[in-house]
Amino acid sequence: MKRLLIIGAGGHGKVVAEAAERSGWHHIRFLDAAWPALTTVSGWPVVGKDADFSAFLDDIDGVVVAIGSNPVRASLVNQLKEAGAALVNIIDPSALVSKRAVLGEGVMVLAGAVVNSDAKLGDGVIVNTASVVEHDCRVADGAHIAPGVVLGGAVDIGCLCLVGLGARVLPGVCVAESAVIAAGAVVHRHVAAGQVVKGVPAR
Repeated sequence: MKRLLIIGAGGHGKVVAEAAERSGWHHIRFLDAAWPALTTVSGWPVVGKDADFSAFLDDIDGVVVAIGSNPVRASLVNQLKEAGAALVNIIDPSALVSKRAVLGEGVMVLAGAVVNSDAKLGDGVIVNTASVVEHDCRVADGAHIAPGVVLGGAVDIGCLCLVGLGARVLPGVCVAESAVIAAGAVVHRHVAAGQVVKGVPAR
């Protein structure tokens, strides 16, 4: 029986748990900051706080951080790596990930997503439902590609970036660290670090 620990029992955590079930993980438990007030989520047990992960590492086969906040997720991924935890990637069986793509640790590629040839995903990256990461893209550590996003070929997404629901980033565009692309935006030029852009075209 494959034993998975998921840190973060919110909505994203439930989606990751279902993807994990479809991928062959049979024994799933959660850690969440709301424990002990929160003891179950959608039938899965919540067994402790997220900060207490070290107490569970000897009793699992893998762990993934399913927290939507990019900085929080990235911090926990780094802590788990330092602790020697078995960080695993959760790839929904309906997703298409090229054998020539390179994935870091603790990556989540969810239902219907596509990651094409020679794309590179850093640690703790989320490629969410029905999103597309085209050939030669780079998505750095802790970034979140939200549902329905399309990244054109050779797009560069910096660490901790959020690319919002249904956004489009045109080929070759660079989006620097911690930038936010609003839902539905169409990004046709480079975005500076920490900048928030929205609209069609994005400004």
